[in-house]
Amino acid sequence: CGRRMFVAALICASKFITDYTYSNETWNKITRLPLRQISDMERAFLDMIDYRLYVDGTTYEKFHRLL
Repeated sequence: CGRRMFVAALICASKFITDYTYSNETWNKITRLPLRQISDMERAFLDMIDYRLYVDGTTYEKFHRLL
């Protein structure tokens, strides 16, 4: 589901760029998704992107221009 992948991407991005992040329990309250499902979604998303969270400047600019 697109919504779940968006939530997983948001969780991963938040954990990657900030030192103090929401816990998965908090994400559970925000999204009303089961805690286990949140953990599974996060793991599946990271697996899909081969755990490559860093985006170089050139790639960022390319997508920024598309927006």
